[in-house]
Amino acid sequence: MNMDRQRYGGWLVAETTSNSISTGEIPRDVLPFTPASFALAEVVKTEVVDAQPETGVVSEGIAWAGDDINVNRSESHPLHDPTELVEGVDVDAIRVKNGELSSEIGQHLGSAAVLADSRVDEPVPQKQSSQEPVEVKPDKKDREHKPKVVMRAATVDDIDRLVELDLRMFKGAYGERPPTPTEVREMFYHRFANVQNGRGLMYVCEVDGRVEAFATYFKTKKSWEDFISWEESTGNGTLDRVTDPNGEYAYVVNLTVGPRGSAVRARERLTASMMAHVVKEGKIKQAHFVSRMPQFAKWLENQGIDYRNCTEEELDRIAQKYSELRRPKYEKRRGLKAVLQSSSPKLVPYDYELRMYESMGFERGKLVKGAFGDPESLNYGVLFRINIPGSRRSFIVRRPLAALFRFIGNHEKLAAKVF
Repeated sequence: MNMDRQRYGGWLVAETTSNSISTGEIPRDVLPFTPASFALAEVVKTEVVDAQPETGVVSEGIAWAGDDINVNRSESHPLHDPTELVEGVDVDAIRVKNGELSSEIGQHLGSAAVLADSRVDEPVPQKQSSQEPVEVKPDKKDREHKPKVVMRAATVDDIDRLVELDLRMFKGAYGERPPTPTEVREMFYHRFANVQNGRGLMYVCEVDGRVEAFATYFKTKKSWEDFISWEESTGNGTLDRVTDPNGEYAYVVNLTVGPRGSAVRARERLTASMMAHVVKEGKIKQAHFVSRMPQFAKWLENQGIDYRNCTEEELDRIAQKYSELRRPKYEKRRGLKAVLQSSSPKLVPYDYELRMYESMGFERGKLVKGAFGDPESLNYGVLFRINIPGSRRSFIVRRPLAALFRFIGNHEKLAAKVF
């Protein structure tokens, strides 16, 4: 409705029927407020529908006091006389004293929708708040999800997931002819059975209900000086006829960690959990394993060395040199520590796997040729070992020590500091 706003500015009330809406304009002399357009349903105790300006489209909501409003939802009826009301609305009932009507309006403003007309010349002044806006910071739990980590002994139901992790993480080690999932599954069934009854342990790290890392060790009477190859020590991974429940050494068959496991320090936590187990046993005095050198073949390529043209003695000499190769490690430090570090940085092994085990506190041993079938390492490996604390002490001493290691294994930050 193209009305004279200067003369008839005020309130628009709307009453809905089954098929139409009734409208009326209350003149300024009844409501002497600013000439803004409002919609107020509660004045006439009716339901209000929303009419979009210009288009005359009507939908449920609040009536807009704008230009053409659809009366019958299909045609527009502009009001030529502002006092003209559709049948059903009593004008005399609306024309009451200013004070009484203002009081009634004030009671319903809390539920009425007020829409200021942006086209009036004099905008309604807004009350400025004296308080500074408060910044609501999101809760820490909302910013990042803290995964639920469970350290526990493996069960036979975990084997399918262990097969998946093994094939994924040792893809490079298996080379061009990796074993089939069926072959790996059969190997794990044997391995799981052979560490039962006090002969070893298979442990898993579960992240949000899904196994993301696992490790296995078994008891043996062979020390690291007796080591020949991973295949010989583990019965080709099955542990058939190699375990000894009375053995005083522990051989770590695998320490397999997926990406999500690395994010929660699963490697360190599995190490602490297995330490808790062997300390409690009280018979094992030392644990050892052989590490790969997965960057060796790539390093040779970067040096322009074709190992296929090398003699056996030359390749042994190069492999020994690579296993001892070190590079500087720069840590985030400030002030004087940063200056001192730049002049004499810490040297760490070049190969990331050797570097990882050294940083965890394992003692490094000899380079072993033919340590396992591993194309990335060109079949070379490096032995590592760790002495088991309290192995010859009484159970009174070993029990709290085992509980301490178990506690460390259940806490990410502690495990990262200890190992």
